[in-house]
Amino acid sequence: MTIHLDETDLQAGAAYFAGQALAAFRQALAGENTLGITAGGIGHASRAACLGTDLRSLVPEIAREAPEVLFALSPRISDLLGEDVPRDRVSVGFAAVSSLFSAGADEFVEDRIHYAEILRSEIAMAFHRRRLSLRGDPFARHLNLRRAAAALPSEFTAYH
Repeated sequence: MTIHLDETDLQAGAAYFAGQALAAFRQALAGENTLGITAGGIGHASRAACLGTDLRSLVPEIAREAPEVLFALSPRISDLLGEDVPRDRVSVGFAAVSSLFSAGADEFVEDRIHYAEILRSEIAMAFHRRRLSLRGDPFARHLNLRRAAAALPSEFTAYH
């Protein structure tokens, strides 16, 4: 089954995701779960750009505010990521996300989406690794114990 969306549907979807992105960036700037919420917001921004590449014209209020919020959020994310992601990669990624809102439709839209998604992935990986570490990484410990148990000789193994 193929779903065909007309231009109105695409614009409505892009506007929705742009609004969700800005809401996430504001929430991340406010403090709690900053990495996870930022990664989610970047995903929303990418989806918005995929549906409506000229967010500046489509949602001008959001397009004006989002870069300001992202400018404030970028150094906080850099600090939280520390050595996990180099600052220059964070800066390039945030510039790409910001310009999804501010640059309009040009030949670099696809590149900006890719850079935004790379940043989203790096932030998400750091978030998930830290959450696992806080829990003591019980799943990995469980797997290692199972492997170790499987490597033990059974009591029926004959030794000569």
